[in-house]
Amino acid sequence: MTIIGITGGIGSGKSYVCQALRKRGYAVYDTDSRAKTLMVEDAQVRAELIALFGEEVFRGGELDRKRVASIVFHEPEQLSRLNAIVHPAVIADVQRWAEEQRGDCCFVESALLYPSGLARLCDRIVIVSTPDPTRIARILARDYAGADTTQNRHHIQARIRAQAAYYEPEVPADLLLNGDGSIPIEERIEQILRLVKI
Repeated sequence: MTIIGITGGIGSGKSYVCQALRKRGYAVYDTDSRAKTLMVEDAQVRAELIALFGEEVFRGGELDRKRVASIVFHEPEQLSRLNAIVHPAVIADVQRWAEEQRGDCCFVESALLYPSGLARLCDRIVIVSTPDPTRIARILARDYAGADTTQNRHHIQARIRAQAAYYEPEVPADLLLNGDGSIPIEERIEQILRLVKI
Protein backbone atom coordinates (compact mmCIF):
# COMPACT_ATOMS: atom_id res chain seq x y z
CA MET A 1 0.00 0.00 0.00
CA THR A 2 1.47 3.33 -1.08
CA ILE A 3 0.57 6.23 1.20
CA ILE A 4 0.57 9.57 -0.60
CA GLY A 5 0.52 12.73 1.50
CA ILE A 6 -1.17 15.80 0.05
CA THR A 7 -0.40 19.15 1.60
CA GLY A 8 -0.49 22.84 0.77
CA GLY A 9 -1.33 26.19 2.28
CA ILE A 10 -4.76 27.62 2.95
CA GLY A 11 -6.60 28.27 -0.31
CA SER A 12 -4.13 26.22 -2.35
CA GLY A 13 -6.76 23.80 -3.63
CA LYS A 14 -5.59 20.65 -1.84
CA SER A 15 -9.11 19.86 -0.58
CA TYR A 16 -10.47 20.21 -4.12
CA VAL A 17 -7.85 17.74 -5.33
CA CYS A 18 -8.76 15.33 -2.53
CA GLN A 19 -12.46 15.59 -3.37
CA ALA A 20 -11.61 14.61 -6.94
CA LEU A 21 -9.66 11.60 -5.66
CA ARG A 22 -12.62 10.51 -3.53
CA LYS A 23 -14.92 10.77 -6.55
CA ARG A 24 -12.62 8.34 -8.33
CA GLY A 25 -13.01 5.90 -5.45
CA TYR A 26 -9.74 6.47 -3.61
CA ALA A 27 -9.56 6.51 0.18
CA VAL A 28 -8.54 9.91 1.58
CA TYR A 29 -7.86 10.54 5.26
CA ASP A 30 -8.77 14.10 6.28
CA THR A 31 -6.51 14.93 9.21
CA ASP A 32 -8.39 18.11 10.11
CA SER A 33 -11.76 16.46 10.64
CA ARG A 34 -10.25 13.36 12.27
CA ALA A 35 -8.22 15.47 14.72
CA LYS A 36 -11.43 17.21 15.79
CA THR A 37 -13.09 13.84 16.32
CA LEU A 38 -10.17 12.39 18.26
CA MET A 39 -10.06 15.39 20.61
CA VAL A 40 -13.60 14.50 21.70
CA GLU A 41 -13.83 10.73 21.31
CA ASP A 42 -10.34 9.43 22.18
CA ALA A 43 -10.31 8.96 25.95
CA GLN A 44 -6.56 9.51 26.35
CA VAL A 45 -6.53 12.64 24.18
CA ARG A 46 -9.55 13.99 26.02
CA ALA A 47 -7.93 13.39 29.42
CA GLU A 48 -4.72 15.11 28.31
CA LEU A 49 -6.66 18.11 27.00
CA ILE A 50 -8.45 18.43 30.35
CA ALA A 51 -5.12 18.18 32.16
CA LEU A 52 -3.72 20.92 29.91
CA PHE A 53 -6.66 23.33 29.72
CA GLY A 54 -8.95 22.37 32.63
CA GLU A 55 -12.38 20.69 32.84
CA GLU A 56 -14.11 23.77 31.43
CA VAL A 57 -12.56 23.12 28.01
CA PHE A 58 -15.42 20.67 27.44
CA ARG A 59 -18.99 21.93 27.52
CA GLY A 60 -21.88 19.49 27.22
CA GLY A 61 -19.49 16.80 26.08
CA GLU A 62 -18.14 18.94 23.24
CA LEU A 63 -14.76 20.62 23.00
CA ASP A 64 -14.98 24.41 23.34
CA ARG A 65 -12.85 25.12 20.29
CA LYS A 66 -13.13 28.89 20.61
CA ARG A 67 -11.76 28.71 24.13
CA VAL A 68 -8.86 26.50 23.03
CA ALA A 69 -8.13 28.78 20.07
CA SER A 70 -8.08 31.87 22.27
CA ILE A 71 -5.65 30.21 24.69
CA VAL A 72 -3.17 28.90 22.12
CA PHE A 73 -3.31 32.13 20.10
CA HIS A 74 -1.97 34.09 23.06
CA GLU A 75 0.29 31.37 24.49
CA PRO A 76 2.56 29.69 21.92
CA GLU A 77 3.82 27.21 24.56
CA GLN A 78 0.26 25.98 25.01
CA LEU A 79 -0.03 25.48 21.24
CA SER A 80 3.11 23.35 21.32
CA ARG A 81 1.65 21.28 24.15
CA LEU A 82 -1.64 20.91 22.30
CA ASN A 83 0.20 19.72 19.19
CA ALA A 84 2.22 17.28 21.30
CA ILE A 85 -1.08 15.70 22.35
CA VAL A 86 -2.97 15.76 19.06
CA HIS A 87 -0.27 15.02 16.47
CA PRO A 88 0.80 11.61 17.87
CA ALA A 89 -2.86 10.59 18.19
CA VAL A 90 -3.49 11.50 14.55
CA ILE A 91 -0.36 9.66 13.41
CA ALA A 92 -1.46 6.50 15.25
CA ASP A 93 -4.96 6.88 13.78
CA VAL A 94 -3.56 7.25 10.24
CA GLN A 95 -1.49 4.10 10.71
CA ARG A 96 -4.55 2.11 11.83
CA TRP A 97 -6.64 3.53 9.00
CA ALA A 98 -4.01 2.82 6.32
CA GLU A 99 -3.76 -0.83 7.41
CA GLU A 100 -7.50 -1.22 6.77
CA GLN A 101 -7.40 0.15 3.22
CA ARG A 102 -7.42 -1.94 0.08
CA GLY A 103 -5.92 -1.20 -3.31
CA ASP A 104 -2.60 0.16 -4.53
CA CYS A 105 -2.67 3.48 -2.68
CA CYS A 106 -4.42 5.75 -0.22
CA PHE A 107 -4.09 9.46 0.52
CA VAL A 108 -3.57 11.63 3.59
CA GLU A 109 -4.66 15.27 3.37
CA SER A 110 -2.96 17.54 5.87
CA ALA A 111 -1.95 21.20 6.01
CA LEU A 112 0.46 20.13 8.78
CA LEU A 113 2.02 17.15 7.01
CA TYR A 114 5.58 18.24 7.82
CA PRO A 115 5.32 19.81 11.30
CA SER A 116 3.08 17.01 12.60
CA GLY A 117 5.54 14.29 11.59
CA LEU A 118 3.02 12.68 9.22
CA ALA A 119 5.37 13.17 6.28
CA ARG A 120 7.53 10.35 7.63
CA LEU A 121 4.62 7.91 7.16
CA CYS A 122 4.19 8.82 3.50
CA ASP A 123 5.80 6.98 0.61
CA ARG A 124 5.17 9.94 -1.70
CA ILE A 125 4.37 13.60 -1.01
CA VAL A 126 2.44 16.10 -3.14
CA ILE A 127 2.49 19.83 -2.39
CA VAL A 128 -0.37 21.75 -4.00
CA SER A 129 0.95 25.19 -4.88
CA THR A 130 -1.08 28.22 -5.96
CA PRO A 131 -0.09 31.90 -6.35
CA ASP A 132 -1.11 34.11 -3.43
CA PRO A 133 -3.57 36.32 -5.38
CA THR A 134 -5.60 33.23 -6.33
CA ARG A 135 -5.46 31.91 -2.78
CA ILE A 136 -6.60 35.24 -1.36
CA ALA A 137 -9.53 35.40 -3.80
CA ARG A 138 -10.62 31.88 -2.85
CA ILE A 139 -10.41 32.54 0.88
CA LEU A 140 -12.32 35.81 0.52
CA ALA A 141 -15.11 34.00 -1.31
CA ARG A 142 -15.14 31.05 1.11
CA ASP A 143 -14.60 32.61 4.53
CA TYR A 144 -15.56 36.27 4.11
CA ALA A 145 -18.64 36.05 1.84
CA GLY A 146 -16.61 37.78 -0.87
CA ALA A 147 -16.12 40.94 1.23
CA ASP A 148 -12.87 42.25 -0.25
CA THR A 149 -11.88 44.74 2.46
CA THR A 150 -8.41 45.86 3.51
CA GLN A 151 -8.92 44.30 6.93
CA ASN A 152 -9.96 40.94 5.48
CA ARG A 153 -7.00 40.92 3.09
CA HIS A 154 -4.58 41.71 5.93
CA HIS A 155 -6.06 38.87 7.99
CA ILE A 156 -5.75 36.40 5.09
CA GLN A 157 -2.18 37.49 4.31
CA ALA A 158 -1.27 36.99 7.97
CA ARG A 159 -2.69 33.44 7.84
CA ILE A 160 -0.70 32.70 4.70
CA ARG A 161 2.52 34.04 6.26
CA ALA A 162 1.90 32.04 9.45
CA GLN A 163 1.64 28.84 7.41
CA ALA A 164 4.73 29.51 5.31
CA ALA A 165 7.01 27.65 7.74
CA TYR A 166 4.88 24.50 7.35
CA TYR A 167 6.31 23.87 3.90
CA GLU A 168 9.98 23.54 4.67
CA PRO A 169 10.16 19.88 3.69
CA GLU A 170 11.99 17.53 6.04
CA VAL A 171 11.70 15.06 3.18
CA PRO A 172 11.54 16.32 -0.42
CA ALA A 173 8.16 16.51 -2.13
CA ASP A 174 7.75 14.10 -5.03
CA LEU A 175 5.39 16.41 -6.90
CA LEU A 176 4.68 20.13 -6.84
CA LEU A 177 1.13 20.24 -8.17
CA ASN A 178 -0.34 23.31 -9.85
CA GLY A 179 -3.45 24.27 -7.89
CA ASP A 180 -4.48 27.47 -9.67
CA GLY A 181 -7.04 25.76 -11.90
CA SER A 182 -5.20 26.35 -15.17
CA ILE A 183 -4.68 22.60 -15.59
CA PRO A 184 -7.79 20.36 -15.75
CA ILE A 185 -8.41 18.44 -12.53
CA GLU A 186 -8.33 15.08 -14.32
CA GLU A 187 -4.85 15.84 -15.63
CA ARG A 188 -3.71 16.78 -12.12
CA ILE A 189 -5.14 13.55 -10.70
CA GLU A 190 -3.24 11.56 -13.34
CA GLN A 191 -0.02 13.35 -12.31
CA ILE A 192 -0.61 12.21 -8.73
CA LEU A 193 -1.49 8.63 -9.65
CA ARG A 194 1.72 8.29 -11.66
CA LEU A 195 3.55 8.55 -8.33
CA VAL A 196 2.17 5.13 -7.37
CA LYS A 197 4.06 3.59 -10.30
CA ILE A 198 7.43 5.12 -9.42
